[in-house]
Amino acid sequence: MSYTKIKMRIVLLLLIVCIIPNTVQAQLQKTFSLRYSENIHGDFLTIGNNMLSTNATANYTDNDDNQNLTSVFVDIDADATTFNSSSANLTAPSALPSKCYTIKKAYLYWSAADFEDTGNEPNWDFSQVKLMLPGQSTYTTITADDIIYNGRAAHFVNDPYACVKDITNSVKAISSPFGKYQLANVRTKKRYFNFRPHRYKCRHIRRMDDNICL
Repeated sequence: MSYTKIKMRIVLLLLIVCIIPNTVQAQLQKTFSLRYSENIHGDFLTIGNNMLSTNATANYTDNDDNQNLTSVFVDIDADATTFNSSSANLTAPSALPSKCYTIKKAYLYWSAADFEDTGNEPNWDFSQVKLMLPGQSTYTTITADDIIYNGRAAHFVNDPYACVKDITNSVKAISSPFGKYQLANVRTKKRYFNFRPHRYKCRHIRRMDDNICL
């Protein structure tokens, strides 16, 4: 079978989010602004993972409520130079060969709560992370193109921040965009969770560029 006439363009979004459960109120802190817009014959793919869990390396499989939990950094890389690390796998959306896909744009987003906590402060700039792309064996430290929101500067509850980096050129430079994307040193805080989930209504949460909703 020939695939030479089939070409799909993909917009890739990589998301790393660290959520600190607490009293949740919907508060818009920054209005939406357009990051990318173009008509393409294709689709977009989103992958992501978290940097906090109850175990550093094992999957979270408990069915308990989100209460009375002691969080630790997810750390899968056995690298002494990183204080947390996590990964997500990107797979092709169909059985077509990888040569039939073109990455049009690739953005990396990371977001976390960075509340001030003496003695629990990673010595790391929140606008930087370490990234390892598919087929690579070492990290590259990258700096955000845009700090979408800085909660510490605004003194907003739990000091959340959100950053974005355009990694299109880096993704296009590797032999295949499909495989494991690994991220390390996402600045956030560990803490003990003790709250009563039955007191709060279930909420729909959306994540949009330049739109911080908590």
